[in-house]
Amino acid sequence: MVKLVNTFKVKEQTDREMIGDEAKIRVNQVISKFSSVYEKLRNVVDYNDEHLLRKNAIFRILKRIILIEKRKDKIGLTLLQELIRVNYLPNNTLPESKAKEVEEILNKYLIINRSIFEKRPMRQAFKIMTWLINVAACEIEEVLFDFKQRNALILAMRKILQRDVELPDSLPENEQNILLQLTVLRSLMRSDGIILYHYLISQFYPNFFNSDIEPGLLADFTDNLEKIKIRAEYYINHPLRSKLWKISRRYSVYFLILKDVLEKNQDNIDDIIARPKLLADQIMQICEQRYKKIRIKVVRSVIRSIIYIFITKMFLAFLIEIPLDYLFEQTLNYVTLIINVLFPPFLMFAISLFIRLPRKKNTEAIIAGVKEIVYQQEDAEAKYHIKSLASRGRVMNFFFNLFYIITYGITFGIVIYILNKLSFSIFSGTIFIFFLCVVSFFAIHIRLTARELIVLNTKEGLINFLFDFFSLPIVRIGRWLSVKLSKINIFVFILDFIIEAPLKIILEVMEEWFSFIREKKEEVY
Repeated sequence: MVKLVNTFKVKEQTDREMIGDEAKIRVNQVISKFSSVYEKLRNVVDYNDEHLLRKNAIFRILKRIILIEKRKDKIGLTLLQELIRVNYLPNNTLPESKAKEVEEILNKYLIINRSIFEKRPMRQAFKIMTWLINVAACEIEEVLFDFKQRNALILAMRKILQRDVELPDSLPENEQNILLQLTVLRSLMRSDGIILYHYLISQFYPNFFNSDIEPGLLADFTDNLEKIKIRAEYYINHPLRSKLWKISRRYSVYFLILKDVLEKNQDNIDDIIARPKLLADQIMQICEQRYKKIRIKVVRSVIRSIIYIFITKMFLAFLIEIPLDYLFEQTLNYVTLIINVLFPPFLMFAISLFIRLPRKKNTEAIIAGVKEIVYQQEDAEAKYHIKSLASRGRVMNFFFNLFYIITYGITFGIVIYILNKLSFSIFSGTIFIFFLCVVSFFAIHIRLTARELIVLNTKEGLINFLFDFFSLPIVRIGRWLSVKLSKINIFVFILDFIIEAPLKIILEVMEEWFSFIREKKEEVY
């Protein structure tokens, strides 16, 4: 805890102290505004968590430059210029040496890229390099942005979990540490799978992310990429992950609030920690601020979801539903068409009205939890004892799974019955069920966002249990569809492969033209 507090005491250096008088990377403001508008449009179409947008932008740019355009020179500078244009990096601030640093990182990935496409079939090579470029995006993000405080926070929470959680003795200590770190990354940082892969690679190959990686190690890494991915997936999908997540979720809330308190009070941290009442007051203020941000975030997510669903629904209606109804049904049912177009966004809006935000009792629980972290002794006994998962037996598993499958039949059977009564065709009904599942999953995702600071256990009555039980099939299908949809998102495909690549080339040419005009202007004046 002392190390965490000291990390937040260190004040950030000014830009000039960090970069001195070195030449800065600069882009044209006009082009930057145009690029920024395009980026916002793309983020609406590509439904992703906001805290992952920057990393995903780095990945998208690198994928286009390396795998599609197949560039080999000045990739680092091009990447930074594009990130500046879309406002992920400040303009006329970053030193040009940063581009060389990024270039050095990318060199090893370019070497791996050549080796993979030489030794593997085209489709397999493209798939594995796409995954690896995603990992490269994580590495580059850590170089471009300061994560000292974030890493100190992760370390502090992991130590608390090591103190409070006792894992099975059958797990080696190294494996326990990896599982706890993954748990913290998931719950505290809400990291996606790629960030977890990035961490695991650093554990399997500690020197891989060094600038002076040895050629032999690089060759060994390249030859064993598939095995590395499989080994990483074992940890990511470990049987104990759900138990650890359930315990750590509450801790992550305490640490997020503690982080805000430390950031807000860098000049008098010691004084606040020495006075519990003052610490409680600060926590209460931070909680209220966080609740307001969550409210805004939920509203923004609902609006983004409604826009995404409506645009996708209209696209499918004109591309698939209407032509197929005319082809096979010889008619068009305007009632079912209107329901299909308007119901998904209306359902999303209706569900959002029932989302509840944290209240006063939750704040009191957070205050107690943060105080326990700050003032409790480090050698306290473990609170949670996690045992290895016991198998239920084949017979019990068979009947449980059978009953679970039956719930799928009951749930979707009721939906199909209602659609049949409303005279939905097969194609219209299929699209309706598709969007019902996707909307349900989006709603659950937004509901989790609203509950991200709730630490109190919720009481579940019989009605809530039955609703959750029979809606679970729809949500699970929605989750599966959303994953598949993100891979085949036609709008993302159009933007990435048809619009973005030529657009970025045009913007680069325009950038050079503006630079040329600026030089001529300087010659005159």
